[in-house]
Amino acid sequence: YIMLRRLSRKWNRVTTRWTSMKPDLYVKSKIISTLGPASDNENMIQKLIENGVDVFRLNFSHGDHDYHQTIFKRVRKVAKKLDAPTAILCDIQGPKIRIGDIEGQVSLAPGNVVRVTAQEIIGTQHRIQVRYPTIHTDLDVGDKIFINDGIVQLAVTNKEQDDLVCEVISGGIISSKKGCNLPSGNINIDVLTKKDEEDLKLIAALDPEYVAASFVGNGDDVKRVKRCLAKCGNEQIKIISKIERPVAVDKIDEIIQESDVLMIARGDLGVEIPAQDVPIAQKVIVKKGNREGLPVIIATQMLESMINQARPTRAEASDVFNAVLDGSDSVMLSGETSVGRYPVETVSMMNKIIDTADTQMPPRNPDEFDTIQEDPVKIHTQIVGHSSFTIQSELLAIGKKAKLFIFTPDTEMVRMVTKYRPQIGIVAFTETERVMRELNIAWGVSPIYAPKLVKMKNLKKKIVLGIEIAKRKGILLDETHVVIVSHTDDSLGFGITLYQIEDLLLSTRQTT
Repeated sequence: YIMLRRLSRKWNRVTTRWTSMKPDLYVKSKIISTLGPASDNENMIQKLIENGVDVFRLNFSHGDHDYHQTIFKRVRKVAKKLDAPTAILCDIQGPKIRIGDIEGQVSLAPGNVVRVTAQEIIGTQHRIQVRYPTIHTDLDVGDKIFINDGIVQLAVTNKEQDDLVCEVISGGIISSKKGCNLPSGNINIDVLTKKDEEDLKLIAALDPEYVAASFVGNGDDVKRVKRCLAKCGNEQIKIISKIERPVAVDKIDEIIQESDVLMIARGDLGVEIPAQDVPIAQKVIVKKGNREGLPVIIATQMLESMINQARPTRAEASDVFNAVLDGSDSVMLSGETSVGRYPVETVSMMNKIIDTADTQMPPRNPDEFDTIQEDPVKIHTQIVGHSSFTIQSELLAIGKKAKLFIFTPDTEMVRMVTKYRPQIGIVAFTETERVMRELNIAWGVSPIYAPKLVKMKNLKKKIVLGIEIAKRKGILLDETHVVIVSHTDDSLGFGITLYQIEDLLLSTRQTT
């Protein structure tokens, strides 16, 4: 270990020499696609997988339980047919705040005074309802109320007995049940609604790889979702915490400790914090997630214009490109594939942008991604992850092509390898189909279900069979070396070994 740490100090020399080598073509961020009326038939699901989709999102804000059950089974069927490690993400709606009923449409102009109440009324130009029972006590003078994705903005100027007196800062037209954002950190919302609890009962039975929890504000909110799933009989579904409120940005460290994946949901987040601050929050959250080995998803309006047109704007292409360079594990499509006119073309375009961005991704300094770990297992996995990065850097520096094989019963070791962003492809051989699919959200990983291989005690035989499987699947091409990360024979530790593929195969032939 000390020797490998010394090697890592040669960082500047290694990165300078590496520039003559291109990164492995299989190193890429993953694509998450939302299914909907435009894409939920078997033929379209197959085309989306073939064009680069790694994870499908089922949006529980729309559709009933029968619909989601049907689509879930459809995805599993197509993925099995294609022998694809496609994962499924179920996204629950969460506590969406809305205004009450309005008499027709109401136009609010800047400077107008409008009263806001929690009482059930028919709204007018002068007084409207916000369906949040404690709005009067939770908001103070100076707090903001955003309506209809922030198009209409109100500022609280005074508090009366039942009403908040507000000045219209940014005007527009509002109508019944439009969405409402309250960016104040004093908002006390239960992260799970009655609808969410009913949805989680179904989700627990369906058993997807991931559940996305909306509007989490702290670590306790994440625990609340876990408890609900456990109560429904499923403790293995991984939790994706959606970061879409200012309070979640402020409490990101405790959210990370309770989460399995982070999603930067820039829609609501972009309403509740100034637009110019969203890119800053994105970069900070991605870096924090990367350092802890948590996959990070960047979502919302990535290729929004492709809902209606066959090509993205240059700004959208740059957005996806920079999301990859920021360090995202996955980028997500929403309306583009659920209701858009060009779902397959959108996925294909995103895949091309990702592939281009991958060739421009500079090697990381692994020292910047080391974290202080107290868990003995994480101490070991981080050291192995850092060390495997150093070995692959040295191989690239002398012009050798290689793959990184990980034999793993779970996702922990793989996450600690991927956080350093090795520039060679990662092949993760898994003990269960579930872990295989879970890893399909992680950056740069080609997961393969091979239970007998993972459990095999003879390391040399294990590696040879792994090479054969990877070649058969077209993952291992002209590489000359493999870096191996695996449990030791006694399963008490982890080991790293380096083999020249030709010598290993020759040695095996000679002994048989």
